[in-house]
Amino acid sequence: MKLGIAKNIIIILLSALSVFQAAQLLLGGEKFYKGLVAFDFFKGNNHPYAYSELIKPGRIIIGSGKTTGLTVRYNGLENSSIMSTCNQAIKELFNTGEYISYDKIDYEKYFNGNSTVMLEYMFTMPSDAFFGAFIKNGTPRMKCFEAIAVVLSESKTSLSLFFLDYSNQTAYEYVLNNAEDINNMLISAINSEEQNNNSASYAFICDDDRFKYGFLSATWEDGTDYNYPQLFHYLPYEEGGGLTLPNVEKKVKFLFKNNTVMSDLVNGVYTFREGMTTVKYLPNNVLTYSDSSVVSGKSENSFISAFSAAVNMLKSDKTLVNEWFLAGYEENNGIWTFFFDIALNDFPLRMTTNFIYEINMSHVIQIQIENDRVTKYSRLVYNFYEQNEFVSAFKTFITAYTELHGEPNEKIAKADLCYSLAYEFSSLSVPSLKLSWFFATENENGTNILTTCPAQ
Repeated sequence: MKLGIAKNIIIILLSALSVFQAAQLLLGGEKFYKGLVAFDFFKGNNHPYAYSELIKPGRIIIGSGKTTGLTVRYNGLENSSIMSTCNQAIKELFNTGEYISYDKIDYEKYFNGNSTVMLEYMFTMPSDAFFGAFIKNGTPRMKCFEAIAVVLSESKTSLSLFFLDYSNQTAYEYVLNNAEDINNMLISAINSEEQNNNSASYAFICDDDRFKYGFLSATWEDGTDYNYPQLFHYLPYEEGGGLTLPNVEKKVKFLFKNNTVMSDLVNGVYTFREGMTTVKYLPNNVLTYSDSSVVSGKSENSFISAFSAAVNMLKSDKTLVNEWFLAGYEENNGIWTFFFDIALNDFPLRMTTNFIYEINMSHVIQIQIENDRVTKYSRLVYNFYEQNEFVSAFKTFITAYTELHGEPNEKIAKADLCYSLAYEFSSLSVPSLKLSWFFATENENGTNILTTCPAQ
């Protein structure tokens, strides 16, 4: 009897050990959280990558003591030493840091005279979800924020971290003392990034009354050119047999539970059905998925569980090869919609107004979540690549804006240099790709007006 009990105990212990080792292998193999966050695999629909994807910024801004000559990175953030060091600083801050005060956002203060890394999100980050990623108990000082400035001290023994709330133009300051090791790691990572920087140089524009607030912009001298990689695109659904019904069906199988899929091709629309699930490949090269099996009514899911379901979908789509980032989200009666864009060669990809109108999407990817289930998924299915070909941009943002509008009557709130996706009038079936300025100006009624101008 005692021997049987002992055997049972041994079996239970071995089973627990195997589960632990499997979890370690999974987390280590995917570099999950860079060793920062413990994750509960048994919490509803939460995906192991959800928190790590949430805390990954849309871009990082790197400076070594000036508001000019800054380096900006959109790509390769997940595996970069500078990101892992910043995450370590944030984790330490939540454990031992001290809240100081809040004040008006001041880019001069963060970048002039200090080595600084700014993590900037392309959406409004809910503080409770962010704190949850680092296993922080307690109530955040701010409800939300859009960026974190990690500022090294002159003595290199402490760090200041400023959580920036753009909507209120407020910065919440925390200090982390006894941070010599993190300072040294950040200095090394900053130096490495600056030495390997082949992208455009950036500066904070802070002292011009034509602008609503200080904002970041790519800069180069008038009369000089900026050479950048030319991008090309292809349709992954054409690979391996062309845009045919069997070939498209093979590539959308991941969206169905079984293999009993009904399909048809009518007026250029490829349609696939299984039960309450419908997938369409449209003539404008947009893939749509809808699941009507979810019971309608008030949806019950948190931000992080809904985001987990969205991440699940993105990771399941193996035809998506470019790096993506969260660009925004909406919530309506418990139904969440997440918007994602992609980054290429350290620039974001943006769609022009005419392109948005043609595909009826404001972002490259849109995912709707109800009750922790994906009920709608839409994606522009182009993938993008380069072939070591370069073209020149010569219009600075001031030159480009003046060409479009003359001297601004409204305050310029933003000037982003992006790859633009547009339909030219000469070809409404094949989109063009070029480096362009995207401007946001605010008129006297507080309305944002968006305009685009090529930089070449």
